[in-house]
Amino acid sequence: MDFKRYIQFTRELQHAGFLSVPVIYKSLDGLSIEEAIENFVPHERRSIDYKHIDNQSLLEVRPIDNGVHLSYVHGGKELGVGNGTKAMQTLIKLCDKHGYDIELQTYSRDSIIDEAKGLFEFYRKLGFCIHQIDGWEDVVTEADLVDSDHLEGVPMKRSPNIA
Repeated sequence: MDFKRYIQFTRELQHAGFLSVPVIYKSLDGLSIEEAIENFVPHERRSIDYKHIDNQSLLEVRPIDNGVHLSYVHGGKELGVGNGTKAMQTLIKLCDKHGYDIELQTYSRDSIIDEAKGLFEFYRKLGFCIHQIDGWEDVVTEADLVDSDHLEGVPMKRSPNIA
């Protein structure tokens, strides 16, 4: 991964309203948000939490060879009103711009099968497909999945849509 390009990606994500936790702390210490964003350099391998300044929705991403890994997305202070979807749309738009894949694993933190299946469907509607990585080579379609797959977490990937 071109790390300079990844730094630019993180800056654009923050200019879209998703401030990294380190930038939030720097701004609380008196640095302007713009200065904090410009001085922020993410770690080459660690996840970074980003929090939207208006709706408090959350993204946690980390760089991978061909893009970003999404650890989680959360709708913020008001659930069920589309903030999580908007967060994903912002992430997808930036990843498309930078030619980045997005990889993730769907699962229910509470081990609720309907919730896990709902998350799988949510990401599928956003253009994600089953990522056929180690142990998942035989899983081609949703019909190949069983309940335990959903509970353990289905690896998914979205490749950039470059126009």
